[in-house]
Amino acid sequence: MAAAWDKEISRLDGARTWELIKPPKGIPIIPCNEVFKEKTGPDGSIVECRYRIVAGGHKQKKGVNYDETFSSAAKMPTVRVMLADTAQRDLEIHQIDIKSAYLNAPLEEVVYMHPPKRYLKPGQEGIVCRLLKCLYGLKQAGRGWYQEMSGVFEQIGFSKSGVNHSLFVRRSETEQTAVAVATDGYRQPPPKCRVGFITPTCLIW
Repeated sequence: MAAAWDKEISRLDGARTWELIKPPKGIPIIPCNEVFKEKTGPDGSIVECRYRIVAGGHKQKKGVNYDETFSSAAKMPTVRVMLADTAQRDLEIHQIDIKSAYLNAPLEEVVYMHPPKRYLKPGQEGIVCRLLKCLYGLKQAGRGWYQEMSGVFEQIGFSKSGVNHSLFVRRSETEQTAVAVATDGYRQPPPKCRVGFITPTCLIW
């Protein structure tokens, strides 16, 4: 468990998830929640210990430390059409995983969070975390990740569908690529004809 905690803290520090500051008087400070999970193999043996630090978004207040939370997601009819088209063209599907996806998105709102247990050093009493990235658990985390990701897609030549904003398309004389966004993953097919589907786990086709 200690090793899993160290790994999680290293991940968050490496992403510059927060900065430690003295909180202004009268501002709300949300709690920090810690989740420990053991991943087991087919035979029931423990293959990995996972420790996750998440923000206590249930204590956030609208208009104070969050505003909009809506995040566009691929609708099932879109997914079905894309899967049917992929099957008809006999495209291959590959899978990857985007780790710590939300931490790629900067946080626009000012949010203060109590630090994780055992994180502060002696002499740092009263210090809190001002969040700089969309830490899991925040009400606006999914929206922040979607905006960051869609901005990157647009920079590399994709455009949003006018019917479904979770669908991004890029066309050229030799290639057509479509990516349907759910949360923090994507599917992408081979060159020349590509269809993508973004999910919590990244599937590439």
